[in-house]
Amino acid sequence: MGQLWQLRLQEYELKIKALASLLNKELLEDEANRKGLSTDALLEQLVDRNLPRPSASEIEAYYATHKAEFNNRPFQEVRPQAEELRTLETRKKAREDYIDKLREKREYPFF
Repeated sequence: MGQLWQLRLQEYELKIKALASLLNKELLEDEANRKGLSTDALLEQLVDRNLPRPSASEIEAYYATHKAEFNNRPFQEVRPQAEELRTLETRKKAREDYIDKLREKREYPFF
């Protein structure tokens, strides 16, 4: 019975994740349509464009945390990749925060 419960829990979690993803997509599309933009243009203008570049200390911290993923190569050798990955991480978080704000405006309490 334990395995069946785990499988049902996994199924439930996957359904919730898929539903949240669909809701996020709909929220973005609705907001983009209201502003006469594509979803990509909306995110670029309202989120991505406002993000600061990562500081040297943020890049170094990212490298230190993910050093194994860089195969322990020296920081100066992988600095551009570490900066790009840190930027992508920041962008992803900022986009998630933006979608959370859209969801709050629409009062979707379930996600």
